[in-house]
Amino acid sequence: MYISGDHSGKGRYLCTKCSKALYLEDSFDILPLCPECGNQQFLVG
Repeated sequence: MYISGDHSGKGRYLCTKCSKALYLEDSFDILPLCPECGNQQFLVG
């Protein structure tokens, strides 16, 4: 599980609450809060 604020690396992350997909394009990107529901927990998807 990944938390908002983590440097999670490139890839697709799914919100554990609403399943909104977020894409990080760079290995230095920081995982934000879910823009759909404000959740802070994500799974790699």
